[in-house]
Amino acid sequence: YSGIKDLIKYLENNGIQWAVVTKCNQLFAKETIKYYGLHPVAVKGDRSGWPKAARMREVLNIMGIAPEECLSIGDRASDGAESRNANIPFIGCSWGDGIDADKITNGVKSPKDIITYIEQKNKGTV
Repeated sequence: YSGIKDLIKYLENNGIQWAVVTKCNQLFAKETIKYYGLHPVAVKGDRSGWPKAARMREVLNIMGIAPEECLSIGDRASDGAESRNANIPFIGCSWGDGIDADKITNGVKSPKDIITYIEQKNKGTV
């Protein structure tokens, strides 16, 4: 996705941990991330029927982060529902495979918008 490497670089330069939780096969997710030279703290992928929220909580446990201390970003309404089930704040985006008709984007059209959100949140303006 255009701008995703800039977002990852921003996170890493600012000491912000990140991870990938996906319904894609874990090996596929890891190989895709490796191909792009990205280095998340954890990757969890699973189509076994486990709720995504359970995987999200598992990753947070690995990272030592409380749900309210992180941000979930997804491209589908179901991502928002799973994030809420895990008590994780959620921002919907329109740059992935999701459908903007889901009305989940809140104006987030690119990874750069996430950087802006984080900076505003840190200033207390969000």
